[in-house]
Amino acid sequence: MFKRIVVFITAVIFFISVTPAFAKEGKGPTPNKEAYEHASDMAKFKRTGDVKNKEVEKAEEMAERKAEKAKKDSEKAAKKAEKEARKAKEKAEKEAKKKQREMEKEARKAQKKLGKQ
Repeated sequence: MFKRIVVFITAVIFFISVTPAFAKEGKGPTPNKEAYEHASDMAKFKRTGDVKNKEVEKAEEMAERKAEKAKKDSEKAAKKAEKEARKAKEKAEKEAKKKQREMEKEARKAQKKLGKQ
């Protein structure tokens, strides 16, 4: 008899604890009455039927992303151009120094020839 009572009480407790899980089958949480009372008309809510706003927001976001990408690309191109210009300048300076050394070397050779004559 004692076993039957314990099993019955355990079954009732289990059934009561599982019942709230099935109470809102297929429905998600809904806002309470105070949320509706304090809500502003200017507030943004995630609405399933508000497709136009989503499309506009997506278009604005894509435009912002494209503008940021274009800005980054132009900055990257400018840095690349600066780097190439710096390399060209360094190369020209090296060439100029090399030519100057060659001319000085030739001038020394010419002075030695004149000194021997």
